[in-house]
Amino acid sequence: MVASGLAWLGWRVATRGVYALPTESDRIVEPVALAHGPANLLIPGLRDAVVVVPDRPHDPRDAIDPAARAAMKRRRAFSVDSNQERLRGRAEVEQAPRPRVLVLGDSVPFGWGVDWARCLPVRLGQALDAPVLVGGVPGMRPDQLEHWAEHLLRRAQVDLVLVIQRPRQDELPTLGRVVRRIRGITGARVAAVFSPVSTFDVRGGDSVGPLLAAARAQLPDLPMLEATDGLRAALPRRGVVLRREGGRQRVVDLESGAVRVEAPDHPDRTDPAVYAALEEDPDLREAGFFDGGHVDEEGSERFAGVLADFVRQQGLWPPPA
Repeated sequence: MVASGLAWLGWRVATRGVYALPTESDRIVEPVALAHGPANLLIPGLRDAVVVVPDRPHDPRDAIDPAARAAMKRRRAFSVDSNQERLRGRAEVEQAPRPRVLVLGDSVPFGWGVDWARCLPVRLGQALDAPVLVGGVPGMRPDQLEHWAEHLLRRAQVDLVLVIQRPRQDELPTLGRVVRRIRGITGARVAAVFSPVSTFDVRGGDSVGPLLAAARAQLPDLPMLEATDGLRAALPRRGVVLRREGGRQRVVDLESGAVRVEAPDHPDRTDPAVYAALEEDPDLREAGFFDGGHVDEEGSERFAGVLADFVRQQGLWPPPA
């Protein structure tokens, strides 16, 4: 349910703040009136702000509901710094040498749930041997991204922009406007990356093929990557996955093939019995993901490798001398 929940949650973020366990987390995002429209952005100058988040797949609403939140014991904490341009990380933009990369999008390119040294954008910088500016913002949807990209790219020169997000199909026209705006402001190359889907994201898994087909039809000149299959191929075959077969949802151990949990299937959500079993047994973990929607430390490193291979194969990096 994570992908479908994230669309719903985008509205909740706009009104309630960052998707975290709010009573245990520092505030890291605030509404900002930009010249071209409003956006929720990182608070500038953050130092070691602590964010506590669920450490297992779950219904996104559970992090907001007080009773469900109190019952959730599997948690992780990570720290957040920000610079004066509201980007994640302490270094200011002018300290990053050229050529450099900018990642835009939501909580995935932000590196949600992972400390700075091992988060996705830092791993991508290591894979490309280049500075990466982190413009991902938790909860950001394409309509806000349009305003944020306009603001940021008039203040920071970059050589490659990766928009890393998983839009709904009805948001693809807005994504097209974002790309056109980026191209109109800067000479940087641009590509879209559709964030990888966890096996525990039932509705998101069904969107993989249709979203890519629709995006290619509507944005034929935009280099794009559906990252799901590439990341799954790069991850080790261990941990558990959710499989849907015979009208059942089965949590399967990849090494032994044993079914650890079984529950009724649903077309748009993971069964609550699956979430309950994951809560009770911390050894039930999906390789590469920590919450059914975001990559963990290992997933960040593997995803960065997939991204680096993609931009090189597309001739997007390194930029012309």
